[in-house]
Amino acid sequence: MSTKNVILFIILIALASCSAEQKREILKLNNCEVKTFNETAVLTPSPKGKHPIPEGLVYAKVNDRDCLGNKGEENLIRQYKTYVSALTLGDIEACKKYTFKDAVEYHKKMYPNLSEQDIWKQYFSDSVMGNVDKLTDFAAENGWDIVPCVPVFFDKVSCQNEIFITFGTTIYIDAHKFSLAYTKLEKCIAHSNNRGKNWEFITLNSDSRGILSLSCSDDVINILTKSSNVSLE
Repeated sequence: MSTKNVILFIILIALASCSAEQKREILKLNNCEVKTFNETAVLTPSPKGKHPIPEGLVYAKVNDRDCLGNKGEENLIRQYKTYVSALTLGDIEACKKYTFKDAVEYHKKMYPNLSEQDIWKQYFSDSVMGNVDKLTDFAAENGWDIVPCVPVFFDKVSCQNEIFITFGTTIYIDAHKFSLAYTKLEKCIAHSNNRGKNWEFITLNSDSRGILSLSCSDDVINILTKSSNVSLE
């Protein structure tokens, strides 16, 4: 083989390698184990206070689900609480650690004229649970604390090191002498690529299917985005 042909051959191999690296492997359901949890949120009744309370709150404390010593699931709940605290404080840099990387890639394609920093800001402004801003203000006005919680898991899809878990999340207000639980659950999706050591999160919304399509097949997406009971009442 001539020197010219050898060089051409090497270039073709390099191009093929680049293409292979760029092609992502899509998670398919026939390679996965699927589990449905069928759990019920546990609330602890609270003494009643004298304050008028906003609609959607009840006198109770919401308990985190019992993970029964499962370290990966315990990591999910702990890291999600850290993520929500960072969202509440507007700490974008801290939030990035726990955000679906595919969410940012998806939004880059959707909004090509925005800078990456603007995409992060837009994404996080849309990620806060529906009425949490108002409840945070209500709690702050009275010197109370907001406590994020994860009372139920819905579904789990796992394949080797890859795990997706859908879960319900809400908050309660710790008013020191009593507790106020927000009765609406947000459905969220957690993902780990190292068997539950580290997690990243997205809230289920109109963009979720597009984000998940970057890494999952339609049948996996259907499980992760299906309707679930999202009320504590």
